[in-house]
Amino acid sequence: MSYQKILAAIDLSAGESSIFKKALTLAQQNQAQLVLLHCSPLPPVYSSSYINFLNSPSDWTVDLSLAEASQRQDAELARQQLQELRQQATAVNIEAIPLLRFIDPSRGICDAVKDLGVDLVVVGRRGLSGISEILMGSVSSYVVHHVSCDVLIVQADQ
Repeated sequence: MSYQKILAAIDLSAGESSIFKKALTLAQQNQAQLVLLHCSPLPPVYSSSYINFLNSPSDWTVDLSLAEASQRQDAELARQQLQELRQQATAVNIEAIPLLRFIDPSRGICDAVKDLGVDLVVVGRRGLSGISEILMGSVSSYVVHHVSCDVLIVQADQ
């Protein structure tokens, strides 16, 4: 099967690189577009908002001026990290779209799949089991059960 648009669900706070590397490899093999998605919680006023940037913070579609200073700093750091990943993809001739979304990761990934017409999601798993998984939930499990495209689960960096 050939993929046209691959979504890499990246948890920047965890310093994951295995998901990006796997998604980039698959994008190269398929000459696919790569969506680099990071979901981060923010106050409810932003819960369904995308911050989609291509070049600079001025391109963001959401005004973060009302957010707490620490949240603005976190958003700026995430923007920079996604931009660095985009540059790595561009360096190997892969078109990459960095996307920062302020929403629960499970829902954010599923919404992005629908909104963007993604045909493969690369998502990590931390290896939680038993009571830890019940209490904390599993993003990868939720995604597998709620999207209509293929999902590749990669053991996330620990």
